[in-house]
Amino acid sequence: PAVNRPGGLYLIVGRHTFSAAQVFAGQMERFSHAVFVGEPTGSSPNFIGENSELTLPYSKMRVSISPLYWQSSFAQDARSWIAPDLPTRNTFADWAAGRDAPMAAVMKAITSGTNQFSGRIEAATK
Repeated sequence: PAVNRPGGLYLIVGRHTFSAAQVFAGQMERFSHAVFVGEPTGSSPNFIGENSELTLPYSKMRVSISPLYWQSSFAQDARSWIAPDLPTRNTFADWAAGRDAPMAAVMKAITSGTNQFSGRIEAATK
């Protein structure tokens, strides 16, 4: 309870949040009060994943297919990603200067002492 409350737990996500990290983000969205910081995730909460290789019978080309459906949200969730509660962007200028914009946003939210996330809508549980 001390951590799992609005403003007590922050999860940094972005365009590289996919596969197992996407499943984790979906579970955190659904079962915690984590504040998502950064950019939208790199995949939808429900997605087709895993990797299975197959050789095509005539061309003998090897292809990769994704045979499993991962569902970490409700079945009708058609979102393309999980949107952050506290949107930030990492720019090349930030990278070149050694700045981490999402972490700076988290630190600012923590030090401001205001709980701006208490009204967060948890779309995945509705």
